[in-house]
Amino acid sequence: MKKILCVFSAAGMCLSMLTPYFVQGIVIGLAGIAGTGVTPLIYRAVLQREKVKVEDRVMELSQRIING
Repeated sequence: MKKILCVFSAAGMCLSMLTPYFVQGIVIGLAGIAGTGVTPLIYRAVLQREKVKVEDRVMELSQRIING
């Protein structure tokens, strides 16, 4: 995901060098930079949610093993 957003950022920089596409290049570049900045926050939230799911399952299975 982050690689794709970096490509958007690079594409925006390239477009901003072309005079007729300057504004579009700035918009695309800023969208890529914003997405790249938000990606770690989304990753942490998803990781935390999945961690809780796995943690509950591990506790359930360990109780099963202990109780026989």
